[in-house]
Amino acid sequence: MFTTPLNSRIKRKLFGGLLAMSLLSLFGCDAFVTGESVATFTVPVNADGSYGTVKLALGPDMNPIALNFRADYTGATPTGPRYNDYKATLTQSGQVVSTSVFTINDTGSNETGGTRSPYALRNLMTISAKEVGDYELLVVRTSKEHVTLAKPTIELRKNIRNQ
Repeated sequence: MFTTPLNSRIKRKLFGGLLAMSLLSLFGCDAFVTGESVATFTVPVNADGSYGTVKLALGPDMNPIALNFRADYTGATPTGPRYNDYKATLTQSGQVVSTSVFTINDTGSNETGGTRSPYALRNLMTISAKEVGDYELLVVRTSKEHVTLAKPTIELRKNIRNQ
């Protein structure tokens, strides 16, 4: 059988995509690439720049569940500190189910003309819901704002591979 250039390109792209997915999974990115993306929620931004609550419907049939934060970098790369610290809290009926702390770093460079990613992406938490119900996720900045972010979202992924 003869291989046409088109078939070779398709095979290379397919192989490259599979390789990339495998490497992401291998290096601890299961929360972003395994399971099924259920929904992406826009995080409300209050007038003072703080974030509002995101309401989620979760259940044991979705376990393990990943909650991923994504936001676009805006403005120039900071010249001083290049990070914001946050705390994420997941509650159900007012009871804390899970918490996590995380940092968003802006690794772009004004001095060297380097490029930065257009967005920040973090896994907030990977959980197992004990019961079907309505949950609330609140992300709070715990440091001074050094990095300006826009369009924050939460991606809900179910049935992820959790190692």
